[in-house]
Amino acid sequence: MKPEATPGEALAANCFADKKAVAALAGLKSTRWVELQMAAGMPHLKLGPRRVRFDLPEVRAWLTEKYHQQHIGRVQLAGAK
Repeated sequence: MKPEATPGEALAANCFADKKAVAALAGLKSTRWVELQMAAGMPHLKLGPRRVRFDLPEVRAWLTEKYHQQHIGRVQLAGAK
């Protein structure tokens, strides 16, 4: 029997994510930030009146272009302990 995929593996297999996953990608818990970014032009797919999905590679590219940021989170320097 195949073990259940972790949330990260599931997102890697299926690049479409919901608001919570996009907020987590940005290191946030609230989906309100995602809604504000959608209004600012973040690429998304509207599948119904309340259902929205995001193509994670497109979202990453959009965030990089909009904020000119390539790394989110802590950067480990070579030789640092």
